[in-house]
Amino acid sequence: MKKIISILLTISFLFTAMTGCGQTAEKSSEQSQEVQSSGGNGSVAKDSETQSKTDVWPKFITILGASSGGNAILSVSAIAQVVSEHVPSTVTAQVTAGSNQNVLLMEQGEGQFAWGDGYLIYTAHNGLESYENDPVELGMCQVMNYSKTIVQLAVRKGSGIKSIQDLKGKKVVVGAAGSGTEAMSKRIFGNLGLYKDGKYDFEAEYSGVSEGCDLISNGLADAILIGGSIPFTNFTEMFINEKIELIGFTEDEVKTLVDANCGYMAGTIPAGSYDGKVGEELLTVASTGGLICREDLPEELVYEFVKTVCENWSELEEYHDIFKQTSPEEIGLANEEWAPLHPGAKKYYQEKGYLK
Repeated sequence: MKKIISILLTISFLFTAMTGCGQTAEKSSEQSQEVQSSGGNGSVAKDSETQSKTDVWPKFITILGASSGGNAILSVSAIAQVVSEHVPSTVTAQVTAGSNQNVLLMEQGEGQFAWGDGYLIYTAHNGLESYENDPVELGMCQVMNYSKTIVQLAVRKGSGIKSIQDLKGKKVVVGAAGSGTEAMSKRIFGNLGLYKDGKYDFEAEYSGVSEGCDLISNGLADAILIGGSIPFTNFTEMFINEKIELIGFTEDEVKTLVDANCGYMAGTIPAGSYDGKVGEELLTVASTGGLICREDLPEELVYEFVKTVCENWSELEEYHDIFKQTSPEEIGLANEEWAPLHPGAKKYYQEKGYLK
């Protein structure tokens, strides 16, 4: 019952928070909204071993998430809930504009953990892409990569769009200004020749994912590019209502993106996805995603945090299917050429034999 209530509360908070999403990712914490918190007040039973380490845990832990409705914020909320049930801290997940804003918020001192990935840290530290004029000085590390983010291009049914090049002259949702989705759009369309010198070869619609999907459903936009797991929640509903279809990349386009070393690997959208609505396998690219953290977090805190997540993985699987697609043995795999694993996380994975 406790989990059912928690899920309902999370959904309620997410619905309320939706009106605050999709804004420009300025260096301001005003864009982030609390969507879930629990534990920390003795209202739930704590594991005896973790309880004996109360000095490790701060009173509050904040995990910065992403925009409403997507798998990123839902998975982060699940982690916050599960960890809260087993440790003395109050763990809170927050809706934000996404990973791009998260590193800026952490630089300001907000949040110990955040949704993100190693390539994001790399671009932020080195002043690349959206951080070209404002590199992030804060040291950050990878913690766990539990999500394979599949790039998916949905087009309005009847739009006549059959390829990425057909987007020219159309209205395409590229994500809220300053968001992780917008950064992805610039990266992908830039490498494929549809974005140059700050301009797209189509009419760009700067809306968040949920709002963008609504625009397509209402015939007010032609396409949207997102990164997420399969099935992606918003797309599932649109497929049910027969509003969209997915289109794939060509082999040359995939090779171009992989060779650009911009954070992507080759991937596919399997035939039969979305309850059979995807009739054939589609080529695309993918990246990994999960949690990152501040570099200065104590090693023991990150160790205990990762340990709590891994030892209660089955509970996470009850909250969201994304956790069924990987396992604790795999989430420590990270490209440390982009950003290091936090020493506390690496210590746990090595102790368990998940990493050498």
